[in-house]
Amino acid sequence: MKKQYFIFAALLVFGFGNAFCQNYESIKSYNKYLNGLSTSDFKNISKAITYFEKNISTLTPEERDYGYVEFRRFYNKVDSVFGIVLGTGDPNYTPRDKIYTKCFDPKYENGKEVLDFKKSLMENGFEISIGSEPGYYVREVPGFMIEKFGKYVSPQISEYLKLREVDLQTPAYYDIYIWISADEMGNRLKDWDKYMSEYPNSPFFENSKLEMKRYFNDFLCIFLPYVDQNPNGETNLMVFDMSGKMLESGKSLYEKLIAECGDSYLGNLLREYYAVLKKTGFKRNSKTIEFLKGKGFEFYDEN
Repeated sequence: MKKQYFIFAALLVFGFGNAFCQNYESIKSYNKYLNGLSTSDFKNISKAITYFEKNISTLTPEERDYGYVEFRRFYNKVDSVFGIVLGTGDPNYTPRDKIYTKCFDPKYENGKEVLDFKKSLMENGFEISIGSEPGYYVREVPGFMIEKFGKYVSPQISEYLKLREVDLQTPAYYDIYIWISADEMGNRLKDWDKYMSEYPNSPFFENSKLEMKRYFNDFLCIFLPYVDQNPNGETNLMVFDMSGKMLESGKSLYEKLIAECGDSYLGNLLREYYAVLKKTGFKRNSKTIEFLKGKGFEFYDEN
C-alpha cells in the first residue's frame, strides 16, 4: 500500500539577507574573511566570532545584525560538513569518524582525547549526540548563539534566537515521537506567527516562516500522524487517526488556534485548511493535498 507523506520546500539559510548585508563595507570585509576560512574545520567558528567581536560588535545596530547573518551563514556551512557522522557499520565510514565513535565507547569516552574533543566542539557551538538510527550527529549547542551574540543584535534577531532556543532546549520531537503536548505545540506555532507579524523586515523572516510551517507540517497535517509518547510508554494520536480522519481533539485544537490567531498568516492558513477539511468530511484526500501544495508544501509517495 502506498503511503503518502509531504514536506515543504525548505529555504536554505545560506541565502538570507544577502542583498542588505552587502550594502555595508564592514560586512563585505567580514564576508571576505569568512570565505577565507575552511568550512571543514569546526574550530574556525571561534575565529569567526573573534573577528565579529573585534570588528563588528561596536558598529551600528544594522551592521551588527547583518554581521550575525553572515556568521550564521558560515556556521551552517560548517554544520553541513559535520552535521552527519557515520556509524562504523556504514560503508562510507572514514578514519575521521573514529573520534566520534570513541565518544560513546566506554573504553574511550572518559579519556583525554575524547574529553578534549568534546570541549573543543562545545567551545565552537557544537555537541555530539547519538542518532535514532545507527551512527551519530553533531548539533548546535543550546544557548550558544544567545551567549555569543544576544548582547550585540537588535530585537529582530534576539527574539528569533530566543524562539529557536525553545526547540533547542526542548526538541519538539524525536524520530516519529512528539515530545511536547498539543497545547505546547500550539504555543510554539503562535509564537512564530507572532514573530512574523512583529518583525516583517527581519533578515530571518523567511526562516521564521519556515519554522512555523515545520510545526504546522509535522504536527497538524502530517499524512501518517506523529504520536505523543507518554511516560508509561503508550502513544496517543495528535490530530488525525491512522486512516487520515480528523480526531475530535484535532478539531478542538484547530478551532482554538483559529480563534486565537485571528487574521495572521497562521490564522488564515488554519482557517482555509480547516474549511477544506470540512468539505472532505474531515478526511485528508487529494483536495487537502492540492490545497497544501498551493501553499508551498511538496508531496512525494513512498511504498
